[in-house]
Amino acid sequence: MDQWPTQNKWRQFLEDAHVRWHFLDADDHSIKSPNDVAVRLSEHGGLSDSRSQREVHEMIELFEEKIRRAA
Repeated sequence: MDQWPTQNKWRQFLEDAHVRWHFLDADDHSIKSPNDVAVRLSEHGGLSDSRSQREVHEMIELFEEKIRRAA
């Protein structure tokens, strides 16, 4: 997902990501895109760049499924 429909959904995504990766802070306003999340996973989570991209992709898929089920 390149763009999030609302700021609220982006914050919800970051809150979900925080549950999985505690060092990702939903209140960190410098995290503005899925790519920023991947960079944090590489820098602070010890993942390779390709693994962090896969992890973000998986988190997005899970989040989108959660939104679909809630609708």
